[in-house]
Amino acid sequence: MKDEEIKIEEELQNKKKLSKTLKQKLYKKIAREALVSILISVYAIFIYLGSININRQIYVTDLKVFSMSILIISIILFEKAYSKMSVELFVRAVEVLIVAIVTLFLKYLLFDANNNVFRMIPGIMAIAFFIYAIIKMIIYYVLTRKEHKQTISDVKDILKK
Repeated sequence: MKDEEIKIEEELQNKKKLSKTLKQKLYKKIAREALVSILISVYAIFIYLGSININRQIYVTDLKVFSMSILIISIILFEKAYSKMSVELFVRAVEVLIVAIVTLFLKYLLFDANNNVFRMIPGIMAIAFFIYAIIKMIIYYVLTRKEHKQTISDVKDILKK
């Protein structure tokens, strides 16, 4: 009797673990989020370096071009999300829209704010998106684990044996 209980317990423990394909899917999502966070951080670093090294008028023009380009990318992502009915793509489009809006407002902050305050904003943007990405990755992980646990039905297996 003890051997059967131990065997059943081992089977249940194995079922509770995430499958290899589910782990790969989860890691792929997490890697994608990390990549987006890194890209936004690199973008913020370039914005910061531009504020130091580029003439003010040229820099304002660059900010306008960047904000409009990112806004167009956001609109394209919204259209794709709508056509595919994808919540994940919609969230990504909102993230890109936020980056576009921050970039758009940077040109107005350049004239109103102190130089030190203005130069801190890209860093704050990078840190905020990094923290957001970490929270999003944790939520993905927790939700995936929760969904996996809901699909496991150990009561059926116990009743069969």
